[in-house]
Amino acid sequence: MTSFDQRENAFEAEFAHRDELAFKVRQRAIRLLALWAADVLASQAKLVKPTSRTLLRSILQAQRRMLRLGASWRISVRGPSANKMSGG
Repeated sequence: MTSFDQRENAFEAEFAHRDELAFKVRQRAIRLLALWAADVLASQAKLVKPTSRTLLRSILQAQRRMLRLGASWRISVRGPSANKMSGG
């Protein structure tokens, strides 16, 4: 084996080692980020649940109001416009 072949093999081994190390560092960072996010979400879950329920309840109430107003608005718009067209 020539010194050039040895250098090439060493370079490839170094590249593979650096690539594997970078992969492990990236995976560890992702795992730590996921653990941190899970911890934050778990600590805020007690605060979020009542708030989300309240928010959902208010959204549903607003939608019901909009439906009631929309139905009455359509009736009121249809009534006078029909009367205006007929000349009444």
